[in-house]
Amino acid sequence: MEYKSDDNFENNESANGSTNVWEKYAEEVKNIPFMGNKVKDAELPAEEFSSDKVVDSELEKKKEYFASLVREKGSELLSNDDVRRELYVELDNIPIEDRLDLIVGTSVDSYAAFMTVVPKEGMEHCAPEIWNEAATSPDWSQERLALHEEIIDATVSGAEALSQRLRKAEIERGEPKPIIYVMRGCCGAGKTTALRNGVRIPGVLDENGKPSGTLAPDVYKGPLRRGKIEVVEGEAPVFSHSQVHQESGFVGQKVSQRISEISQQKQESGEGFSIVYDKLMGRFNQVESVARSAESTERNMSLIDVDVPLELSAIRVLGRTAEGDDPQMNFDSAANAFYENRTNRREIIEKLAKDSENGIHRYELVVFDTESHGQKTLMITEDGMTAESGTDEEISKYCPSEEDCNEEIEATRNQVISPDYIERFLGDYFANDEVSQRYAQSTRALMEEFMGMTIADAMAVRCGQKKRSEVNIVNFGASEPVGEGF
Repeated sequence: MEYKSDDNFENNESANGSTNVWEKYAEEVKNIPFMGNKVKDAELPAEEFSSDKVVDSELEKKKEYFASLVREKGSELLSNDDVRRELYVELDNIPIEDRLDLIVGTSVDSYAAFMTVVPKEGMEHCAPEIWNEAATSPDWSQERLALHEEIIDATVSGAEALSQRLRKAEIERGEPKPIIYVMRGCCGAGKTTALRNGVRIPGVLDENGKPSGTLAPDVYKGPLRRGKIEVVEGEAPVFSHSQVHQESGFVGQKVSQRISEISQQKQESGEGFSIVYDKLMGRFNQVESVARSAESTERNMSLIDVDVPLELSAIRVLGRTAEGDDPQMNFDSAANAFYENRTNRREIIEKLAKDSENGIHRYELVVFDTESHGQKTLMITEDGMTAESGTDEEISKYCPSEEDCNEEIEATRNQVISPDYIERFLGDYFANDEVSQRYAQSTRALMEEFMGMTIADAMAVRCGQKKRSEVNIVNFGASEPVGEGF
């Protein structure tokens, strides 16, 4: 954005002969990064000077400049730290009450609309202590902090009710200690589905048959997207899934702190506190950290490790909608989660599952079986001893080398959704019973909407990263989809 000089303006005085109000304002804002030395170049007729008009004019220029940066560089926001810093430095100069309209519908993080001073780096690249301080910073708007507290209170209340159900079931089956349960798996692996069947974790289902009270980061995203706890039918969310990703991390940190305090209190009182985590847990150190927490609070740890092929994960994510609570994402995000879960699994099994004194009390590897068209348990260890196991060759398939894992990722990335591929996919992943076939038909309709695209391009279009006009589409003779797609 360029600013034009007004030669009659720079040394002018207002009608009453007083000092030029613009010069005074320029002095006040000279240290603002956005303004820099451009203040004198702004175009404003001298006869219209007033402090309010100058301030309003400058605010509009800041907003316009920020909007132009988002249009120009917004697509790089998630991948380029320099772009993130550039945009968020500019945003600090815009009052909170003027930010929301600038941010909605972009890739800018939701928290940037509600903090007077905006963190300039993503959680992945920021020192933990800085991010922790940001989570509890006084820079948050009171309204947004109140929403955080509502989410935290509801999450903790649900976790406490779940703990009571779990402890009752644990005592009935003679478990000596409370248990930290972890559902580990990539996006769309079926972690929540496994919980819903209630078999793998007795007591997890509430009176309505739902696995309520589990600690899952995605649970926080719905209220953050809507701006409120309650769901109003037909009301579209304010933010996208990706926009609230970082803010849900802030909330998650505060939930973890509250849960840690409750766990300590329950341990001291002798009650015990059992919980269920439903999250990716891709890296070894993440699983090890939970194991250390279990040990320090005199609890056992049970890890249910859920695996699916990447193509199944990708198509399940493709089926997610912008209005739903399950997060949409591009192919690279889903592939990264898949990569971490598979390539780190061997270390988890060898160092934690097979060493109960230093790790996991019970480990279960659950995989998708294309012959039975459903989940099956491939391996179980208890107290470091293998209780059930497939062959080494079978298990190695789910603990591949980095090279083999990357081969599957690239093959899936470039797989074109063709009529033959759709038939093969449906045949591999859906049984012939009536319920399965209903799901198969809805999956067929979904895949046909993206006929001719690669899986990676289809996911990019679905989550809004690309438009249909921006991707290559192979023509298989099918009718063209109506409109711009999802």
